[in-house]
Amino acid sequence: MLLLVEDDEINQLAIKKGIEKKYKVHVADSAVGEIKILEFNKVDLILMDISIRGELNGLEFTKELENTDKYKHIPVIVVTAHASESDITNSVNAGSNDFLSKPFSVQELLGKIKKNLD
Repeated sequence: MLLLVEDDEINQLAIKKGIEKKYKVHVADSAVGEIKILEFNKVDLILMDISIRGELNGLEFTKELENTDKYKHIPVIVVTAHASESDITNSVNAGSNDFLSKPFSVQELLGKIKKNLD
């Protein structure tokens, strides 16, 4: 099962529709929503936007997950419109496993997911 953390409803729908034929997908728009899903589901991979609702942004929450024994084994792919070199570097420093900038094709996303699940 995948967890998509995305604050934009249109992006939530588009990403979910693109990958739900291959993967079961839960959606959250904030770190609070994500933690609730993580507590009650076995999540194999997280797709994390940098801009999410709540007190923590996606990178801050990725870092928090990386520092939590219960969740640090879950691969995180940062999927975001923030695509500068510093955004990529900050994503890696936060503990993400991969990075994909918007816009992207469904094939690109599925390739990143497969690579990080193998």
